Amino acid sequence: MSDSKIKLLFFGELPPEVIHGVSLSNKINTDLLSEIAEVTVIEEKWNLREHNQFTFYKIFSALKSIIKIFNTSRKSSFDIFYSVLYVSGFGAIKNILSVLVVKLGNRRTKIIIHIHRSDLLQKINSSRLFKCYISGLNFFGAIFIVLSQTQKNECNKFLDRVYVLYNCIDESQVYPISKMTRSDKIRFLYISNYIEEKGILDLLVAFRGLNELSKIQLDCYGGFTDPLTEKHIKKLTKGIQEISINPPVFGASKNKVLNEADVVILPSHNEGVPLVLLEALRLAKPIVITKVGYINEVLGEDYPLYSIPKDIESIQKASINAIKIHGRSDFKTFLNEIYQNFNQKNHHKQLDKIVYETLSVY
Repeated sequence: MSDSKIKLLFFGELPPEVIHGVSLSNKINTDLLSEIAEVTVIEEKWNLREHNQFTFYKIFSALKSIIKIFNTSRKSSFDIFYSVLYVSGFGAIKNILSVLVVKLGNRRTKIIIHIHRSDLLQKINSSRLFKCYISGLNFFGAIFIVLSQTQKNECNKFLDRVYVLYNCIDESQVYPISKMTRSDKIRFLYISNYIEEKGILDLLVAFRGLNELSKIQLDCYGGFTDPLTEKHIKKLTKGIQEISINPPVFGASKNKVLNEADVVILPSHNEGVPLVLLEALRLAKPIVITKVGYINEVLGEDYPLYSIPKDIESIQKASINAIKIHGRSDFKTFLNEIYQNFNQKNHHKQLDKIVYETLSVY
């Protein structure tokens, strides 16, 4: 390995230990960065069942990681420290401590903080403490990566160095399969963790009330995060053969269920730019989705399959429209053209640019 190769330290969640959109993005980005940098990974680990919970294991795991970051930074001088922005109080402490110990190891190390949230502005406006936290990271000279141009425009008001990096997917893991077994029914696919904010309960209520239920199949794949949501899901799907609740899928199995689907659906209450949206576009699958976060920056304002968050009737209406539109070749072409703006090649090019420009910041 060349001595001139960039040395980068990454701290964050990665699959298969933790599976969600941020961890999958982290994996894609660290893999791409390994082509131009020597990447050292300090992985944060926790159980999906601890989502939005404050546990002693999380405290122990975080302290262990901070100590490891400190020891690693002392032993080796890194050009860049790359991590994600956490928005909880506990997460903020992790961000601040990790940046502090990295700077103690080498004050010249550049900081990149990747923001995967679309509600940053709301949190800053609603909490003075959160605003101080973001200002602190900005004071340390952090470079911030955001999800969209709209978010960059928002962040330029209070952050000094902001870059746009649209999400992407690993195209070696999600790709068209030419010969698939077709079903007599129209297959809808929900592929996300079973979190209420993802709209899973809204979706199940909506599909239970569809007159077209006998003509369709709803396949859901994901991990449970809390017993109450799991209880509600079991109650809503009891005795309904047309709805299946399945564990998470990965790799070739995930690609297979994506290819088998006629329509993808994600009636989420809050998103940035979800990976499942890009997976659907990659395969030219119509997606029923809420116009939240920065999704309209990908699909446009007039996309015909938007639903309204938490609105059961709206989910039903968009799903019926998807049944009518899913087989049209012109719509598949439309989706494919959108995807070209967010493919892996463009993402890779922009990520490399951000890293090299970060190194030139004094």
